[in-house]
Amino acid sequence: MNDPKLVDPKLLSRLGVLRDEATRLNEELLTQEVLSDPDRLRVIGQRRAELDPLVKIADKIETLVTEYEDTQILLDSTDDQEFCDLALQELSQLKEHIVEFTSEAQELLVPRDPLDGKASVIEVRAGTGGDEAGLFAKDLVRMYQRVAER
Repeated sequence: MNDPKLVDPKLLSRLGVLRDEATRLNEELLTQEVLSDPDRLRVIGQRRAELDPLVKIADKIETLVTEYEDTQILLDSTDDQEFCDLALQELSQLKEHIVEFTSEAQELLVPRDPLDGKASVIEVRAGTGGDEAGLFAKDLVRMYQRVAER
């Protein structure tokens, strides 16, 4: 993965750190200490579930970049025009896939809003009653927001 034009080195570094974290979490899951603590097991399981798609994409990007580099070496070492055309076509396809998976990885790296999993829309309107109805509606909205934060 030496070609900086293919994949941003910062992205590769970040994916590497996340892959290491996933490996560490997998090792932690095998310890008796974690297995006996349901809360910790749940937290580690959730984090692993977040990291799994990123690790799979990182592996795919690594495989594609290796294939790209190998194809580039083959292209540089041959004089056969037909083979060169096929290699160039293969390089083009590999580069498209690398760009696709790189953008997907970047999307997955965007931090999730903790309220995303709590989907609901509530509309509260002040009815008749003047200022008192507005105050009640405001209190009601605040109450629902606090419940939703839990």
